Amino acid sequence: MRKSIFLFLFIVFPAVGFAKNYWQGPVGGTGGNYFQTVVADHERVCGVYIRHGSRIDAIQLKVCDKSGNSYRSQRFGGGGGSESFFAISSAEYLSGLKVYLGRRDGGERIFGLQLEKNRIGSSSSSTRVTSPLYGTKTTKLLIQDGVSYQSISPFDYSVPGIVGLFGRANKELDAVGLVFSDGQRGNDPDNLLRTAIGGKNGVYDDFFQFTDGNICRFDVRHGSRIDGLRFKKCTDNGGSLYSPWYGGSGGSISSFILQDGEFLVAIRGSLVTRNGRVTLSSIYFVTNKRVSPIFGETTSREYKVEIPVGKAVYLLQVESKDEITSLGVWTL
Repeated sequence: MRKSIFLFLFIVFPAVGFAKNYWQGPVGGTGGNYFQTVVADHERVCGVYIRHGSRIDAIQLKVCDKSGNSYRSQRFGGGGGSESFFAISSAEYLSGLKVYLGRRDGGERIFGLQLEKNRIGSSSSSTRVTSPLYGTKTTKLLIQDGVSYQSISPFDYSVPGIVGLFGRANKELDAVGLVFSDGQRGNDPDNLLRTAIGGKNGVYDDFFQFTDGNICRFDVRHGSRIDGLRFKKCTDNGGSLYSPWYGGSGGSISSFILQDGEFLVAIRGSLVTRNGRVTLSSIYFVTNKRVSPIFGETTSREYKVEIPVGKAVYLLQVESKDEITSLGVWTL
């Protein structure tokens, strides 16, 4: 499996104040151990350290405060490879991260990273500075069922201000996600929505927000793949609201209902490429108490979206045609 993912971040770095933080991703594999790092309100990301060889061994942030002091965050990953540093001055911000994924030892890993920065107050391409490629650019064809496909279309993330990273790592970097703040652009969800898992082959349907309640039910249309999804939120005062059905009308309907005191920990499943289109082949839900049945058919191309510790689902975003092509999960 070879695919590339773009994360574009348009950022200004005044103090975040009381801004909300959002968690997007991670993208990559399911191996390694969970990690997260978030800078304080008076700090900013002023550089990124990458350890790399043929793959990405580790990632680490340089963090600066208003007084000019700086320190390295914890290193996430191993000590292999050589270290490179991408500096971000006080007049610049991190504006892009391109992630190349590949398979090793039966799981997905991050093979390559390329970073981008821009001047504060500018999003023009003429002022962007791109880092060298760290690791390996994965551009080989995917061959499945005797048919060759190019890499899936990139994911484009458009988010306000990066304040941290999370993901999975052990001796190498398995997966990476973004922590970003709405304090740089306001709290308009339309500015935040991009996909986390799946392909860019569908039509943007909508997002379903949980600001005034918690997710309490998933309805899934499925057969050999995930045809449709519907969500339900429950409020503290006993009210509830269903989302529309997203996707197609095929398959049979199954439901997974959360009990009192139960909350979502992760969404897992697998992907499939069918007729050149990447879609969700299976999906299941992990809570603090149990694991749902697997809906759809499992493939070897696993995905896992973890809900960071202490966070809850803020909104879900779906893209689809006659089946679910991608699912975005935002946490707060």
